[in-house]
Amino acid sequence: MKPNILELIAKLGSSTHDPLFVQWLESIRVYEPPLLAEEMEDYEDDPNTAEYEAIENQVVRAEFIGCYLEFLPYPEYKMQYDEPGVKSGMILWQITLMSEGAHDFPEFEGNLPLGIKWGMNLLEVRSKLGLEYSSRSIRGQIVDKYLIDKKIIFDVSYENSSLYSIHLHLPNYYDKLEYKLENMVQKTPVSPAYSELLNLLNTPITQSHTFKQVLKISDLPTNSDSEFEDLFNSNGLELYFTGKGKRKRLTGFKLNRRGHFESEGYDNELPFSLSFADNIETVRKKLLGLADVQEEEQVDEDDDDSDDTLYEAFTINTPQHTIIVTCSLIYNQLVLVTVLQKDD
Repeated sequence: MKPNILELIAKLGSSTHDPLFVQWLESIRVYEPPLLAEEMEDYEDDPNTAEYEAIENQVVRAEFIGCYLEFLPYPEYKMQYDEPGVKSGMILWQITLMSEGAHDFPEFEGNLPLGIKWGMNLLEVRSKLGLEYSSRSIRGQIVDKYLIDKKIIFDVSYENSSLYSIHLHLPNYYDKLEYKLENMVQKTPVSPAYSELLNLLNTPITQSHTFKQVLKISDLPTNSDSEFEDLFNSNGLELYFTGKGKRKRLTGFKLNRRGHFESEGYDNELPFSLSFADNIETVRKKLLGLADVQEEEQVDEDDDDSDDTLYEAFTINTPQHTIIVTCSLIYNQLVLVTVLQKDD
């Protein structure tokens, strides 16, 4: 028997190290669950290839039930979700219900949420749901983001204004902030203040005591061949340097949110009253009226062969700095702020 939508939602957050979950995957004809890189046979001989293959296999076609299943390694999942009971393996974080013919899938046959049906157009679905939503365009498709019953994020995709697919995932850390689902305890920031980072620009790397004091670290990586250093594990920062040896100086930095490229997250205040929980429309409104703001789409920077537009970026030019505010179209949230020092 094919699962209904409630059964699918109940599987979100499940691990491939759970025998009962693996048994359920087999019941929907998924006989080879995705593996962690270190679980692959060729990992010891060629870890780089194993890492690449593990990433490629994170999306699984479950054609028997008309769905995509999307997984994350537990360490990455934990950065975005604080669900109990999950400690290892590949974690099911998102399920996508497909319409007939979408990506050559058969139609998901179960009842859809809140009375919507395949074949409805955009206006009919919005009217039927009758809920507040935020919207963006991904690869030419309009995608509306909803929160259902304060428990599930519900992304509805349209192609040619017709219902195309439905993406389901649990609210992550920033969804909970965006929708005010929990009283999030304000902790003392670990990351340095934005103003401190601005003041650090142009500082030569030879002033190691200054870097250590501002960045709150015991030691600064000083690879003379590298133009940037990442401090993801301590405060979600990437630092950009120019020059080499004693002439090396800080000329830019990136502030990453939790889970973005495996970052543990910058946890201090962002410029322009921005928040990593802001959706794209909120970012656009907050930046409205600033001098010289440019908005553009960006492709996946980590895939040289990709022409998929996955980010929306806003560029703010000030006399001293170029500031790039980057939003993920997948999550419809701010994920990265980049600050670059302009040449004198």
